[in-house]
Amino acid sequence: MDKKQTFLHLQDTYRQSIMEPVNPFTVDNPDALVYNGRTLTGLYMPLKKELAKPDLLLRRLFMSRLSISKTVSTILVLADEGIHAFDNMPEVMGAFDAVYIYVNDRDLIGFLRDDIRQRTPIRPIIRRQRMRRFWGTIDFIEKHGIVQNVFGSQDERMVLKVKSWSNPDKAKSSKAADYVHPYLVSSKKRTKQSFKEGYEDLMTVTTMFNYSMSDGILKKNMEADDTFMYLNAEGIEDVLNNVMNLRTMVFLGYLPGRISRHYDLRGLRDQYYRFMKEKKYL
Repeated sequence: MDKKQTFLHLQDTYRQSIMEPVNPFTVDNPDALVYNGRTLTGLYMPLKKELAKPDLLLRRLFMSRLSISKTVSTILVLADEGIHAFDNMPEVMGAFDAVYIYVNDRDLIGFLRDDIRQRTPIRPIIRRQRMRRFWGTIDFIEKHGIVQNVFGSQDERMVLKVKSWSNPDKAKSSKAADYVHPYLVSSKKRTKQSFKEGYEDLMTVTTMFNYSMSDGILKKNMEADDTFMYLNAEGIEDVLNNVMNLRTMVFLGYLPGRISRHYDLRGLRDQYYRFMKEKKYL
């Protein structure tokens, strides 16, 4: 499948559609949002890395579903080497409202004329909680700024391990994510990688820490309720200078900045939660 050519055909047929949409909250998006005159459908065409690591695809699916209209249906479009990639992964196939095996552009356009019914809507309370936490953290940053202490060592921390969504028998972890209840502290040193490349595993593990998935249904992880998530970065300017980088980390649940001591982290956590409760974001 020639994705660029397919996009041109979709745009020509469904003129109110958006190819490669930009999400105002996170870098995770569908490949296309197609409006057929009645319903809006998100198309997900797996990248090579998502075929190799299905959890990346599921993270992209649910992060975008949490931040776009609740009425958007989702279709997994499989073509070429990806046709049989998820044959033995019911968790992946069941997470989408429909699965389409690509034949040609004309057949895909015809398939999209029919309305795709949502099978697994995200509970409204989960969506509201995610958005309130996002706007509250943005409000906190605007009023109090970002902690800019000199980066230093902290108390010994454990590597955070979470259950894989695509394979519940496996665990995932990120070298950048450390957990000591009630803190999830992620450290990311300056690299030559792009934001998305550098934070790919961190974004995935964080999403799976906050939520569990069963039969395509997203559920809140109650163990994460009292967890203060903090991004401790040497290259924090790389996050702050790009609005999308900042918004993505905040949408994931992080307060980005620098911290030097465990005491500073505890004080920041107390200040943050006081603010969030006083402003009724929590």
